[in-house]
Amino acid sequence: MHGAGGHAAGRAVPGQYCDRDGGPEPGHDGALAGLPLFWPLPSAFLSNAAAAGGLALINSMGQVAGFVSPFLVGWIKDATGSTALALTILSSMLFAGARLVLVVPARPVNR
Repeated sequence: MHGAGGHAAGRAVPGQYCDRDGGPEPGHDGALAGLPLFWPLPSAFLSNAAAAGGLALINSMGQVAGFVSPFLVGWIKDATGSTALALTILSSMLFAGARLVLVVPARPVNR
């Protein structure tokens, strides 16, 4: 949630995204803070072999997102002249991921 809020704050302030301290730093910190909480989730629900496949799927999706996101931001900036829409999309994706983690029932995870 912190990462989504930081990216949304970066979108709200006009100017160059990298020149502002109000958005990128909290957005980056918040996005990275959730990683240690996210990785153990497949092991909580899946068997050992299936958990390995789940972790591989998560890693593959992350690699694709890391490759596609810069191109998406650049394409949107070229098309609109602003990074506001790109930051809105990125913060929405962070919020959706946080929401998915929050709806995971606590009982199977805390065995």
